[in-house]
Amino acid sequence: MSIPPILDPTPEAIAKAVAHLRAGEIVICPSDANYGIAVDPFNPDAVASCFESKKRPGMKPLTLFVAEPGDWRRFGTANNERLIDSLASLYWPGPLNIVMDKRDGAPNLALHEDATISVACHANPVVRSLARAFGGAIAMTSANLSGMSDGVLVDVDSAVQHVGKSVSLVLRGGPVETTTSTTILRVEHTMSLLREGDLTFDQIKSDVLELQ
Repeated sequence: MSIPPILDPTPEAIAKAVAHLRAGEIVICPSDANYGIAVDPFNPDAVASCFESKKRPGMKPLTLFVAEPGDWRRFGTANNERLIDSLASLYWPGPLNIVMDKRDGAPNLALHEDATISVACHANPVVRSLARAFGGAIAMTSANLSGMSDGVLVDVDSAVQHVGKSVSLVLRGGPVETTTSTTILRVEHTMSLLREGDLTFDQIKSDVLELQ
């Protein structure tokens, strides 16, 4: 198997990664949990290549990783936007993904038209730097073949083993303060739990109630 270049996240390496993304190619990048494969969210062919490289079911959308907590407003909306602001102020940057209604003009990150979008703002400085350098947001999903690393965090070596043949470049950089996985919430009028990770739903409900 051909191994893509594995680079420390210097400004020069970030610039190379951005160039690959702009060319519609895939880059491996760390997050607060798994290493992920990142693409240009506004390039449908690049988004499709993510699904193909990891054999991901087309109905499971990628996540949009934004550089700054407030950037979610560029892409999503909800009946209760104050709740999203509260969650962002409490946990972003950090290992929480929020599924919300998609704003007009936001990218479609599934292989079918989806009315929602999953947004994350992780603390890992590499993924934030890459998103910022690319214009504020990148699309990403875990860098493993679907169903092959359930319950196990994907590190750089396993990422290269699983999807390296589809990738142009790897940015090295470890996870930040997470040991399980990201927590995923759906926010409409209220919030509901889609997946529990390091942040428990009970803790989130308690923190939000205290903030209000």
